Amino acid sequence: MDVAPGHAQGAINGCLAAIRAVTRFNEAERLPQNLSPWRVGMSLHSGMVLGGNIGVASRTKFTFIGDVVNTAAHMEKFNKEFGTQIVISDATRSRLIETPPLLPDTGFLPGRPTLPVWGVAESSTKKEGNG
Repeated sequence: MDVAPGHAQGAINGCLAAIRAVTRFNEAERLPQNLSPWRVGMSLHSGMVLGGNIGVASRTKFTFIGDVVNTAAHMEKFNKEFGTQIVISDATRSRLIETPPLLPDTGFLPGRPTLPVWGVAESSTKKEGNG
């Protein structure tokens, strides 16, 4: 059961928009000064998490915890392996309304042989309009 229908599409659109914003910043600010461009890497995984305020009354922080959060953090390393800026789990891919072009080869998270990880093709990050 998806508690937040459309969450995967909103998340991928947000990632694509963030990458386009960083690209515009690099072109306007970094490259004219002969500075190395900034590069970002993101990972998306879907499932149940626990979210809420953690801490004491004088110092609270809203956060999400759970295996899904930890798995997404471990997935991010595949960006370097795939040469991508976004990787998604099969759980997220299956929830997308509009799937961006994905790399044909997938990786598997160590210790999770049943969790395919997909790299989002670079061409997806250059299109305007998604987000």
